Amino acid sequence: MRIPRTSLPAAAIALALTAHIHAQGGQGNAAPSGQVLLPSLTSLKVGGEYRLRFENFYNYDLNGDAVDDRDVFTQRLRLNFDAEVNEDYRLFFQVQDVRNWGEESSTVDRSADGIDFHQGYLAVRDVPGIGGDGKLGRQVLAFGDQRLVGGLEW
Repeated sequence: MRIPRTSLPAAAIALALTAHIHAQGGQGNAAPSGQVLLPSLTSLKVGGEYRLRFENFYNYDLNGDAVDDRDVFTQRLRLNFDAEVNEDYRLFFQVQDVRNWGEESSTVDRSADGIDFHQGYLAVRDVPGIGGDGKLGRQVLAFGDQRLVGGLEW
């Protein structure tokens, strides 16, 4: 899923202003200071992370005749929304933007190649008829020590 780059700054500003929203459904119309009433959500948490990393590549194709040294800054920005519908159901949605500094030739480039849908799932506690917890959707999987399948952040 691609998100238009023009809508991302407006969404980021709106999310920065709304750090944590609590629902007060059924407890009157007055919301405590700094909170917004949402009738169907227990809570909505907005979070994110920013990672900046410097990488240096020296002779990365193992060919001594070619000049292939390269220095680059890479960045990753993630924004996530964690909505608890009630004590049994939770929705999680996360978008990310990953790129190398200077890879785009213009500030008006509309390709948005680095912006992607990273995670989005419904988490259910005590699945009806089956029991146990479950997640349905796109998610980071991790099994055992994550040698074969895992979401290690290399």
